[in-house]
Amino acid sequence: MRKEADLTQKELANRIGISRETVSAIERQVPETINSLEADVIAAWHIACQQNAKSDTRMEFLGHIVKYFGFSEQNLIKMVKQLTGSDKQN
Repeated sequence: MRKEADLTQKELANRIGISRETVSAIERQVPETINSLEADVIAAWHIACQQNAKSDTRMEFLGHIVKYFGFSEQNLIKMVKQLTGSDKQN
């Protein structure tokens, strides 16, 4: 998603408040790094990249999140809404 969003690792890291090295480790699927992630980082990554990513890529990202972390797509959507404040409209 990051590449489709036309973001460098450093740009994405700055947007979501983690280091470039952490972005790199996540993309390389380093278990220790992934296991240490908080849900808000995952949601922020999704928010930062979703607008420019293709639908298939967004769905693949969500599939990885659901599979790896064991929470549902609805949970991720709820987190995104909370971070963006869009749940206040409902």
